[in-house]
Amino acid sequence: MRGAKLPATHSPHSRERGRVPTEVAAEVRLMRSSPSLPECEPAADPLLFVRFFPDVKYVEHLREICAFVVGARYGNGPLAQRTRVVVHEAVENAVKYATTRSTELSLTIWCDERTLTISVSSVPEPGHLASLKAELEQLYSRDAREAYVEAFRRAAAAPVGSPRLGLARIRYEGEVDLSMTEEEGGRIRVTAYGAI
Repeated sequence: MRGAKLPATHSPHSRERGRVPTEVAAEVRLMRSSPSLPECEPAADPLLFVRFFPDVKYVEHLREICAFVVGARYGNGPLAQRTRVVVHEAVENAVKYATTRSTELSLTIWCDERTLTISVSSVPEPGHLASLKAELEQLYSRDAREAYVEAFRRAAAAPVGSPRLGLARIRYEGEVDLSMTEEEGGRIRVTAYGAI
């Protein structure tokens, strides 16, 4: 994408511009005003809003887009790297546990003078909500570093394909706190927020 100009709205319907393959189903908006978002979101307008569908292809691309946008605003340093970690793990989990390939997912980033907030919304498979709650409870039963080390131990002993570092990595390497809210229609929102 070096040197490519991205339109303000990049969607599957912009095919005539020759910039988005027909199989891509995502919309990326650099925000100047807030889209219709739930009340639980920060009051400030988001820096970036992305609507997409569950496909593992998006994980790497969204990670880099988000890090680029945050880096453009705050410099390509530790904050951009923390953004990469948080977005990678949060989007990967949302894609992995989405109910169907037609489930709409979204990612929103807000930044103000002191706080970076990254939120991912999805509709997970039945049963995943309970395991997510249990994982968050276990994660916050100890400090971030201890929880991260324990997650490494569990991952090393777990069979291939089992959940890995996910939320523990977000909390420790991303240097953020996490919350989860339940919304209408079985939708959940996982939010990571930390100091800039």
